[in-house]
Amino acid sequence: MTGCVAINGALSPTVSPHPGVQQLIVFLAEFSDWGAASTIAAACGPDRQGDFAGLGVAAGTLCAVLVSRSVMDGIESYEDQNSLERFRAGLVASLTNNPA
Repeated sequence: MTGCVAINGALSPTVSPHPGVQQLIVFLAEFSDWGAASTIAAACGPDRQGDFAGLGVAAGTLCAVLVSRSVMDGIESYEDQNSLERFRAGLVASLTNNPA
């Protein structure tokens, strides 16, 4: 990895009674070769226990990994694997510098 930035998101209180316990983070990273970026993107996904949802995309040497979960036991995550898919096109467009 030659560089990485993390971006945290916040859920609006108008869409959830528990916005403060929701976590959404995007890691944007650059790698020295496309194979590493592709491997990281492909490895992103839910853990076996279903504690988080994840989405990974790669374009050339760039990679974006989005992770979402509830950080409190008993509070369901606002996002799931299916809902995160709405971010795919925008992430790909950002990595390829092509407006969506």
